[in-house]
Amino acid sequence: MPYCPSCQTSLSSHEVAQGYKDVKDLAATVKFAVQGEARTYFLGWTTTPWTLPANVALAVNEQLSYVKVLHEGDVYIVSKARVPFLFPETAQIVSEHQGSQFVGMNYEAPFPLATLTRGYEVIAADFVTEDAGTGVVHIAPAHGEDDYRAVKERNLSFVVIVDEKGCYTEEFPALAGDFAKDCDVEIIKHLADRKLLFAKEKYEHSYPHCWRCDSPLLYYAMEGWFIETTRIKDQLQRNNEQVTWYPHHIKDGRFGNFLDKIVDWNIGRNRYWGTPLNAWICKGCQHQFVPGSIEELRQHAKSGMGEALELHRPYVDDVIVTCAACGCDMKRTKEVIDVWFDSGAMPFAQYHVPFENKELFQTQFPADVIAEGIDQTRGWFYSLLAVSTLYKGVAPYKRVLSLGHILDEHGRKMSKSKGNVINPLDLVKTYGADALRWALLADSAPWNNKRFSVNIVSQAKSKVIDTLQNVYSFYTLYQEIDGFVPTDPAGKQTLLDRWLLSRLQTVTEAVTKHLDQYDFTGGARELALFIDDLSNWYVRRSRERFWGTGLTEDKFAAYHTLYTVLVTTSQLLAPYTPFLAEDLHFHLTGTSVHLADFPVANKQE
Repeated sequence: MPYCPSCQTSLSSHEVAQGYKDVKDLAATVKFAVQGEARTYFLGWTTTPWTLPANVALAVNEQLSYVKVLHEGDVYIVSKARVPFLFPETAQIVSEHQGSQFVGMNYEAPFPLATLTRGYEVIAADFVTEDAGTGVVHIAPAHGEDDYRAVKERNLSFVVIVDEKGCYTEEFPALAGDFAKDCDVEIIKHLADRKLLFAKEKYEHSYPHCWRCDSPLLYYAMEGWFIETTRIKDQLQRNNEQVTWYPHHIKDGRFGNFLDKIVDWNIGRNRYWGTPLNAWICKGCQHQFVPGSIEELRQHAKSGMGEALELHRPYVDDVIVTCAACGCDMKRTKEVIDVWFDSGAMPFAQYHVPFENKELFQTQFPADVIAEGIDQTRGWFYSLLAVSTLYKGVAPYKRVLSLGHILDEHGRKMSKSKGNVINPLDLVKTYGADALRWALLADSAPWNNKRFSVNIVSQAKSKVIDTLQNVYSFYTLYQEIDGFVPTDPAGKQTLLDRWLLSRLQTVTEAVTKHLDQYDFTGGARELALFIDDLSNWYVRRSRERFWGTGLTEDKFAAYHTLYTVLVTTSQLLAPYTPFLAEDLHFHLTGTSVHLADFPVANKQE
């Protein structure tokens, strides 16, 4: 299973999926001498030379064609399809064979282990391909899931030569104590010195890193605690079909593909802090006891279970349970639970369901909508769905909004080392929180990656927020001079008044439609166009109506129109610019915009 030598704990498959990086490693093509055939070698290719000391077998595909190639006096066994990539044209093909003909042959390991009882033979495996490498795969069962399965099926033995810190043990004395992942160069030097290195190259590939500490992961053959999520795979997929995703392609794309390839959930972590794994193991017969509640644990506890039980380490480790099978003492296993299980249990744990608050829980579950970054398709989005499907059989949410990442103006990831990080608090101090919100919501759809710059925040303030505030200032300047109040007669509307009020109903309908579809950007753009119409068309062409002395019927109409539009616009803006909306609405009506109903379009106007 995947293991972080820095955190010294195993990880689950969806944690691993969050941390892949493209890296350049040394790849080696290694000569494995065939026993009983002088100067004859299998050529095996590996992108992890550090695993070669743990080699136990070589794998070929029984269905592929292999050849023996004579090159510079030596004979090499490789896939026929790989010959042009490995040898010059002067190399001579001596004979051709099916992969099955090599199964069972023995070879000499480049780093033989004295404690290995059975190994160093050629086995068949259908995961061997001829897309890259040599068609012969080096098998290190201590460090690969496919390798481990292949070796177990054939009852070969293996030796663990890397400890929990990622360092070679005394099983490999040449580099004992050195961090294995950093020893690729040393391993290749050892091979070259013994004339077992056929070729080496820099190879760019995607390699998993720890999502917490960014260290490269190693794969270990080790025991762990798993939830059999593969058993509910079909149900997970059915529940996903009931969810509306934004953007829609995530459902059957990124998330759907992930569900299609799920493996059992490794939930144990070798850490001190966290939710203790609630499993007690008998020291005598290895019987296991997994209590489902504190009360059940109390009923079976022999000692260490006080009234004020603290369920965290080290206190819970003192609880001893009597084994129901043999009567011996049972102690809690040392692991804690994967924090992603905690996050997935949130809908239930926050209400202490199933032990209390069941009625309240029913009013809150499932969630109408959740929002998080795109990377959470393999994190929180999955853990929520998995736990809810296991416990309730249903999806825990109705809609998922998957957010893109914020990039710099050139489309690069922001990082301190590149000097392209923009501090949002600095933007708030300079332009205000509303301008920042508007820039993020109006620039592009929330599920797209955003090329972000100070300029788009500056434009949000000048083109939208300042423009609307100027319209409001214009209104209040003349309203205070004339003493207009909204309860005054409406007056006779002009064609320009009716046009603006019609535009108001159109934009209200459009914004509502966009927001109902979680299209914040579409709604923001409709509002921006309307605010431009309000300022540059209506106010600019109505100024003379406000300049005259006295409250004429035409001025009443202009005041009522502008008042109505400003109040409704503040309500439409409330989800986008809550501070500006509150300021406008409160000074216009004396009430909070966030306690007002959202506007409903009047299609007759």
